[in-house]
Amino acid sequence: MKTEQIPRVFFAAMRRKYTETEQEGAVAKPVPEVLLEADHFKVLYYLATIGSYRFERFIVLYDGVPVWTMSCQGLYMENAIPFLRRALLKAYNRREFIGGRGPRVDTDGELVYENTVEEGPNSWKRFRGRDRICDGNDQNIGWCEYQGEILVE
Repeated sequence: MKTEQIPRVFFAAMRRKYTETEQEGAVAKPVPEVLLEADHFKVLYYLATIGSYRFERFIVLYDGVPVWTMSCQGLYMENAIPFLRRALLKAYNRREFIGGRGPRVDTDGELVYENTVEEGPNSWKRFRGRDRICDGNDQNIGWCEYQGEILVE
């Protein structure tokens, strides 16, 4: 397996997630959602929520073996979620990997999305960061901490 194929698979799965898949309410799924199956790859998506708090995990498998993972946990107010989805989709459509989340900065009216990568901003090998959305009064209406890494050489 060539690890340079992982970005292609990741972006295809994320574009599908944010354009085609139905968004669920506050639940914990007993089984993962399959976002994409292509060639020897499969991308799994796990979700658990408690109120507005979300825990998500994305796992890329190659021939059934985990080769890359990203986890996200945070809290977004309901009114921030449509903007968050648009910001993330912008980065995925452009195939911009900034810690696996959205662009560094995006705006929509008074809402501002900020993404800060603490490790490996363009690295698929290991990364960690935080994003947030604030309103016109610079009050947080959502945040997410994320991390991920490649699991093979």
